[in-house]
Amino acid sequence: MSEQVLQKAEEFQKKPSEDPGDKTSNQFMGESNASVFFQFDWSGLLRAAPSALSTVGLCCIAASLPMAEQISMKNSMPMKGFAYLTDDPNPSLKGCLVDGKFESC
Repeated sequence: MSEQVLQKAEEFQKKPSEDPGDKTSNQFMGESNASVFFQFDWSGLLRAAPSALSTVGLCCIAASLPMAEQISMKNSMPMKGFAYLTDDPNPSLKGCLVDGKFESC
């Protein structure tokens, strides 16, 4: 009897599914695998993610210190000003770190 049950189970597994969702999901998977998303090697881009997240986290910690508000970045400002930060005539370390964090996202 158990042999008959096993045989029926094997036949059921080999039998093609008649679920219309299978055809749709197979079509979706085929189109996804052929898309541009899977044609590139993403490891080079993703390799930088841990250090980038760590740097952003360290900037948040540095910006949370009370002393960060008192440190002026005016002497470190480029000739044309900071490109990605708000126009502040006397930028503080905290302001630059917070603005840089949100501009980089």
